[in-house]
Amino acid sequence: MKKLIGLAFGLVYKGFYKLRFGGRVRIGRGFVCNWRFKIKGKGRVVIGDDCNFWAHDRSTQIYTYSSEALVEIGSKCRLNGCILMARKGIEVGDH
Repeated sequence: MKKLIGLAFGLVYKGFYKLRFGGRVRIGRGFVCNWRFKIKGKGRVVIGDDCNFWAHDRSTQIYTYSSEALVEIGSKCRLNGCILMARKGIEVGDH
């Protein structure tokens, strides 16, 4: 049941950030999260397939502080409650 809820929230966030940021944010298939997920800034964010951002105590947040910033998160990553801040870039590999 939690997986279905996470997939539903993932689809909502995927649609929301696509509308808000257009092509600057790309979220892959199978994205799972709960209501605690935030993206802010002028840069680009790319999240791979089958990522899990299910945070319990605090939200997973991604901030880009310049239009040149690129945050790339590989496939099958689990980032729960972390905060990523980039002026130039951050790359998190697969798994």
